[in-house]
Amino acid sequence: FEPEINDIVANIYTKYPVLEKYNFKVEQTGSEGVHGYPIEYFPTGERDNPFPERHYIGLNLGTSKYSEQQLEDAIFGDMLHALKNDVTWSNFRDAYLSQRTTEDISIDQKVYKDAVKQGDTRSYVDWMDLSRGDAYIREALKGNPEWLVGINDTQKDLLKGMELYLKGE
Repeated sequence: FEPEINDIVANIYTKYPVLEKYNFKVEQTGSEGVHGYPIEYFPTGERDNPFPERHYIGLNLGTSKYSEQQLEDAIFGDMLHALKNDVTWSNFRDAYLSQRTTEDISIDQKVYKDAVKQGDTRSYVDWMDLSRGDAYIREALKGNPEWLVGINDTQKDLLKGMELYLKGE
């Protein structure tokens, strides 16, 4: 499994060279993880990060079956969390999210309420910043049709810009 993970990470770096500078440690943990998610990202220096000097992604897959593409998509998506302090990336992300419709925001609020019922203790602002906002970008960049419905031309242009940025172009 480990060589496969290393191959997947190498493939992501080939597609999106900007991510390589973040020096991710990605591994199968063999446990449920700190927060109980199948894939968990920890930034450098975070208390729960087992490799605090590196951005860390722990795969807590258990007996779950993921195709190589699904695993690559998931790892890529979690890697995007590391760009939080990248000014160019943040500008793209903020511009994209500012284009959400009132319907999108209403859905976000409902999803947030469900997350709180499931035990999420973050504020709506923190949840949006650390989870949902990244989900919009991650899923759109992966081409997930559910997240592409209703996006406007500005958002399409921003996604193209993000993709080019990740490719180092």
